[in-house]
Amino acid sequence: MYFINNLKILFGIQGTGNGHLTRSRIIIKLLRSKGHEIDVIISGRKKDKLWGIQDLKPYNVFDGLSYESKKGKIQKLKTIKNAGIFQFLEDLKKIKNDNYDLIISDYEPLSAYLAKKWKKTSIGIAHQYAFEYDIPKTGYNLFTHFLMKKYAPVDINIGLHWHHFNQPILPPIIEKIDLHDINEKSDQIMVYLPWEEIKFVSKLLSKIQNITFLIYCNVEKEIVDKNIKYRPLSRKTFLKDLKESEGIITNAGFETPSEALSMGKKVFVKPLKGQFEQLSNAKALKQLNLATVVNKLTKKNIEKWCLKTERKKIKCEGVADQIIYWLEKGDFDRLNELKSKFWN
Repeated sequence: MYFINNLKILFGIQGTGNGHLTRSRIIIKLLRSKGHEIDVIISGRKKDKLWGIQDLKPYNVFDGLSYESKKGKIQKLKTIKNAGIFQFLEDLKKIKNDNYDLIISDYEPLSAYLAKKWKKTSIGIAHQYAFEYDIPKTGYNLFTHFLMKKYAPVDINIGLHWHHFNQPILPPIIEKIDLHDINEKSDQIMVYLPWEEIKFVSKLLSKIQNITFLIYCNVEKEIVDKNIKYRPLSRKTFLKDLKESEGIITNAGFETPSEALSMGKKVFVKPLKGQFEQLSNAKALKQLNLATVVNKLTKKNIEKWCLKTERKKIKCEGVADQIIYWLEKGDFDRLNELKSKFWN
C-alpha cells in the first residue's frame, strides 16, 4: 500500500443541477484540506444562475452542454438545437493542460473529454455513473443510451445511489448535518421544483389549507402570499428550512431527496418528463419505498401525502472521506472494497 500526496487535480462540475455543486464542494474542500491542488471548471449553466460557488475558487465557468425543458418536460428537439456543441469544442481547445495528475468529473463533459485528449486518468463521482451498472431504469432508449455513454465518459465510475443493488455503488455524499435541537414544524412543507412552472405550482398549493409551503425559487427576497412563502435560493437557509420542515416536494433529482432522506423527512417527488435519470430515480424511490412518487402534481395527491406520517431514513456518513482515502491509496481497481465499507 502507498499513499499519493500533493496531487494536482482538475475537477469538473456539472452545473445544471445544484446537487452536483453541493456534492463536489464537499469533496473539493476535503481534498484541499489534505494539501491537494484543485482547479475547478463548471459547465452547463450561466455564471449568474449559479449559487454558492464562491468557496470553489479558483474556478472557470463554461456554457457546456445542457438540456431544455418546458412545463416539467424535456424538450428534445430544442435540447439538440441549443446543445452548444461548437462552443463546447472551442472550449476544449482553450483549456490548457497544467500538468494535472488526475481528472475528476462530477458528470461534467469538458473535464471528461480533456482527460481523453491529454491521456490522463479520469474518475467519475456522481449519481449518473451508477447507471453504468444494473440498477432500476426506465425511459431507456437509443438516444438515452448514447447520451449516458458519451456525455461525460471516464475511466473509473464511482456511482452513487440510495441502495447498492448488488453493484459497486456508494451511498450519497451529503454535508454533515446537525440534527440536534430541531424545532420541526408539522405544518411546514418545503418545495423545490426547479423544472416546474412556479405560477402553476403556486396556484395549486394556495388551495391547500393549514399548511405553510416554503417555495425555493428565483426571487431576490422573501415574498409572503397567504400560505406560501417564496424564498431566494440560498444554501444556508435551504438546509435550515429543510431541517425544520416535515417534508419536501421536489423533482426526482438525486441530491435533494438524499438530503431529506438522510434527515428522516418524508419526500414527495414528481420526475421531469422525458428525463431518463429522474424517471429512473422515481422508479428506484418507489421500489425502495423511500418516497411518494407522482407523474402529475395535483391538489388531491399533495393533500393525501401531507397527511402521511410514515418516514424513511438512509445512512450516508463519511462517504467523501472514504473516497479520498481510496484515491490517496491509489487502489483504483478496488471499488468493491470501497463499497463494502458502507452497506450492511
